[in-house]
Amino acid sequence: VHGDFAMDPKLQKVHDQIEGFLAEKKYYEAEQLYKSLYSRNASRKKFDEAETLLLDGAQLLLQHQQGNAGGELAQLLCECYTKSGAKADEEHIEKLRKLFQLFPSDSETSRLSFAKAAIKWSSTAGPYPNGDPSLHLDLARYFRSQQEFSSAHRHYLRSNNTEEHSALIVDWARLGYASEADMFIARAVLQYLCLEDLKSANEIFSKCSSQYSSDDNFSSSPLIHFINFLLKTCERDAAPLFDMLKQKYA
Repeated sequence: VHGDFAMDPKLQKVHDQIEGFLAEKKYYEAEQLYKSLYSRNASRKKFDEAETLLLDGAQLLLQHQQGNAGGELAQLLCECYTKSGAKADEEHIEKLRKLFQLFPSDSETSRLSFAKAAIKWSSTAGPYPNGDPSLHLDLARYFRSQQEFSSAHRHYLRSNNTEEHSALIVDWARLGYASEADMFIARAVLQYLCLEDLKSANEIFSKCSSQYSSDDNFSSSPLIHFINFLLKTCERDAAPLFDMLKQKYA
């Protein structure tokens, strides 16, 4: 039982009623009761109770392998956070991350819809305009576990985790032609630069390139030389050097 339920007799009664529904596999009835109670509490600005109800409901339904029903309550939790003006701090983010891990394996659509809602809320309620990095990291890891490298790559870019991202890029590149490894690395570096994240761009270039240190073809790649010079140019914020690069490599 969620901690807040144990302290509130009214909420404990609701929880016990829901447990009865779940024991009889009346999942729809359980979901509708949670939604009704959430709507009532939210309309009365009782957002703490609303949050407790949604967390409890989402957890219970997901633990009973009800991905769609649990996912709807999880998305309502994001709505609750928006309405209440909740900040995207560690406490709230961790609650969402735990829910993300509870989704059954056959509920990909619901899981991704929830993740999208969570990231959207965090982008407006926290310091990260592109969404909280830890939420992107969870989503990137999920896509990687599904061998969806392109989607994983997109979220690793915003995860603040170049260690795992570089490993993904190297694994992804190995699925293609060996002569195209430089393209995988260059793409990631350029995308980081577009996000104005020079630090991560340098880290990705260094970590990925180290995996090809014994590859003469890679070391002599004009594209890799260009990316190397481009990063040095960005570090110096030197427009004349950039003009020289354009003339040489355009």
